[in-house]
Amino acid sequence: MRLINGRIVDKIQWVEKGNCYGYNVTGIVAVEDLGENKKLIIHYTYDDKNWSVVEGRYVKKTGSGIEIWSFETPINLPESKNEIYFCKFAIQYQSGDKEYWDNNHGKDYCLCINHENSYDCNVRYALGDINVSLVSYDRGCNYNKYNKDFIIGTILLRNLGYNKDVRIRYTTDNWLSYKEEKAYYKDYNSNNIEIWSFTLEDIPQDTKVQFCISYTVNGEIYWDNNFGDNYEG
Repeated sequence: MRLINGRIVDKIQWVEKGNCYGYNVTGIVAVEDLGENKKLIIHYTYDDKNWSVVEGRYVKKTGSGIEIWSFETPINLPESKNEIYFCKFAIQYQSGDKEYWDNNHGKDYCLCINHENSYDCNVRYALGDINVSLVSYDRGCNYNKYNKDFIIGTILLRNLGYNKDVRIRYTTDNWLSYKEEKAYYKDYNSNNIEIWSFTLEDIPQDTKVQFCISYTVNGEIYWDNNFGDNYEG
């Protein structure tokens, strides 16, 4: 069992006094299928003192047999938007009378945002014991090109060397053929994690797109292919 990725998310919550700024944490976890009667529990704290729990949600089983679960903590409403947004969490997986933990090797996962000073505290993402992971992607219509769509996405990768190559391999004909598009560096996340972005343009509308991500560094290639299922958009 391991965290794939997690992120801290800005939220706007309606309260009696009007809109109130807040945040929560969402994430994706991969676990082995150990049978029935299983539960994923997220232990989290917003103040590094008081801990709470929230259960994860089963999403699917991949073609390789790995189960994908997701989680989302309740929205936290600080006194003001200028406060540091902070969340520390660890993951517990129960199956029968056995339990397994991912607590970031005893350090717990820690995310934070400082809206006043981004250099002081700006760890929006967490990456598990992997080297590359797709965090999010979305498909939209290109209004400047008739009958064409685009896909944009965000990738996390572990900085294993200065010279690196990150590509999106995608197909619109179920892998009878494919194209590749380079991703580009966007930002540094701390904890030796980089944020990269990509755009796939000129996608024919009403066409299914499948894609995966390759990360080449130090002569090694690391893949995120959604545990063999690839991503679809």
